[in-house]
Amino acid sequence: MQRSYLDRDDLDRFPLRVRAESLAAVITVLDGAYRVCGKGVGRLELSLPPGIYKIRARLGRDEWSGLAALRAPGEDVAVPAFSWKSAVPVMGMKRSHESHYALMEEARARPLERGEGASIFVMARNWSFSGDRSDLAIAPRIERWRGDVLVDLAEAGERLTSGDAAAALRVKVNPGTYVLSVPTPWGRIRQVLHAVQDWETEAFALADHAMGTGDGRGTGAGNGDGPSGPAGWPGLDLLVAMSRGYGFDEHRMIYELLQAGAAALADERAAMTPETLDLIAHGKFEDPILGLMAGHILLIARDQEGAATEKGGPAPLTAFRQGLFDTIIRNTGRLLGQGHPDVMALRLHASDGLESGAAIRTPPVFARSWDLLVAASNEGRPELVPPSLWKRVRGASNARPFLQWSAAQDGLLGEQAQAAEKALEEALARMIHAARSAPVEAAAAPEQP
Repeated sequence: MQRSYLDRDDLDRFPLRVRAESLAAVITVLDGAYRVCGKGVGRLELSLPPGIYKIRARLGRDEWSGLAALRAPGEDVAVPAFSWKSAVPVMGMKRSHESHYALMEEARARPLERGEGASIFVMARNWSFSGDRSDLAIAPRIERWRGDVLVDLAEAGERLTSGDAAAALRVKVNPGTYVLSVPTPWGRIRQVLHAVQDWETEAFALADHAMGTGDGRGTGAGNGDGPSGPAGWPGLDLLVAMSRGYGFDEHRMIYELLQAGAAALADERAAMTPETLDLIAHGKFEDPILGLMAGHILLIARDQEGAATEKGGPAPLTAFRQGLFDTIIRNTGRLLGQGHPDVMALRLHASDGLESGAAIRTPPVFARSWDLLVAASNEGRPELVPPSLWKRVRGASNARPFLQWSAAQDGLLGEQAQAAEKALEEALARMIHAARSAPVEAAAAPEQP
């Protein structure tokens, strides 16, 4: 068999160094015949014969490509930063304002006292292309699991009313289960927040006025359309994270990994390299939410492998490994507690399984965890999901990857409650469709040799 020119020993070789600004970006180098010369995550260095090479970088569902003319003494290629459309307004993220970043730091420096041992940070903000929308469309509140209001963002915290409005607060709490309650024209939607000892749980809500849900064209700021009804209600993005309470700049890469993991879970596709999965898995020690994501991504890979074997479809880039899965779930359980509902859901598929008689007391963070728990409950473990919890979360929406349930029935009875829940579900579906239409954008590409 004739060897490829890439394997020939009689050719001069020069270094091709590729560096991506986004450390989680998957880099691929191809030769003129589109043969893969090498792959890496964030950084890649190869020794190749002179020639023209194509560089591709991918993060989530967005891709950048460029060319490199390799000759002596070698070539360096810089891949521009990818900018996630994120509810987190750290620098470099799409939908970010410098004023929103400053507000985060102010709120973080002046926490409210409602307990001790853990903390919750919540931020709600507007975003529009013109930056002149001053009315805050969403004002979430933090509720205790039993239902009473702990703190309302409409009344407490730091606020910004000029330009795109924003509000943020940090509150010290006792470890336990809390709920983020977000008002909408169709009723409230809720997302569980688990406050863990020595950790800070973060929740970000973005009212994207540049991406409306009424007619698919977007509401835009300054056009007279307000968020008073379904046609003018902005696209709504929610993100849940955790940290040790250090600065948001230090957490920047973690937010990138969270967005990459959230995209994989929302799409039900393990479309990432093992290197990216390793970054997500190892990131759990800085944000345990990443450990939950890594476990779910491996289960998605297992399902994709089964479908590929049965139907002859493509295999996932990341292969399921039971030993790796067990290790990730064991370590994540040590961080969050073995009784955390998402940990319990994933332990159902660990080698040692979940002990008989176990039952969750509160909802999980992820919709996928809820699906696993409900499936197990329906298949011989009815005690796993108590009826009282099922009734409380039965209005779960399809706003993946996080588990959000509707509270449109608040103050309503019978057919009114059912109609309100249906309207909320349809509205959330439109929001998700709009939010996924352009989740990532790359900065302008640098000149390539």
